[in-house]
Amino acid sequence: IEQAGFIDIGEKKFNEHHFDILGADIITPEGKHQSPTLNKMTSLTAVERYLRFYRKILFLNYLGLDKIAENTKKSFFPVSRLHLENIHQKQEWDKEQENVMLHGSALIFSSNYIETYNGLYPGPFMYGEEAILDFIAKRDKLKVIYCPDIRIKHIDDSATNSVFKRSLKKRRFYIKNFLRSTLVLKDLMKNYPNK
Repeated sequence: IEQAGFIDIGEKKFNEHHFDILGADIITPEGKHQSPTLNKMTSLTAVERYLRFYRKILFLNYLGLDKIAENTKKSFFPVSRLHLENIHQKQEWDKEQENVMLHGSALIFSSNYIETYNGLYPGPFMYGEEAILDFIAKRDKLKVIYCPDIRIKHIDDSATNSVFKRSLKKRRFYIKNFLRSTLVLKDLMKNYPNK
């Protein structure tokens, strides 16, 4: 966080919106804006599709073939079937938005949220928390605000890169944790099917 007035802007936005969760403009060193992000797992069907896909990828990872399979697939199918339903969703990072999915690298929780919830939902670790938080926010009708006036620099994968020197193990770590989070989301959706 290098921005002067970071806290002041957050307080101003709370006074304007009385948000539960506030998200900033998350910017990588390459200039990519990571928030707001698209939620590709908005239905139980989509979640189950992701689980099947990533279980196959994990199997291929143990054989050392996941990267080869991914590169081959990209050359024949430049757009993944998993993402087709989301192509039309364009996220505009330069506009303030309400009730969008925020990137999980930096979230600001109001006292409203903290008094109601005991942190983030237990179970996920490092990957996939955004979709779970998005589901809970929509289920419980929480007010989520994306604010481009607050900016945070994010060095993507720096924590994972500091632990894993080999990309094969790094990919395995990601896939396993993403699968774990996706199973948590699936259980949440099954317990609240009408939400």
